[in-house]
Amino acid sequence: MNKKEAEAEKIIKKYGKPKGFPTFYLVNSDGSLRDSWSGYSKTFFLNKVEEFLNLKN
Repeated sequence: MNKKEAEAEKIIKKYGKPKGFPTFYLVNSDGSLRDSWSGYSKTFFLNKVEEFLNLKN
């Protein structure tokens, strides 16, 4: 197993197996999973990150 595969295995064990491609994991500073989703939409992604960082009023 190479380094990338080993790192992927650690992520899967901690946060769960990806449900699609790409899969995003939004993680708190303590390492706990805040949210995850599959697929990509620039607007959706930016809204999720803004929500997580409490930048929206």
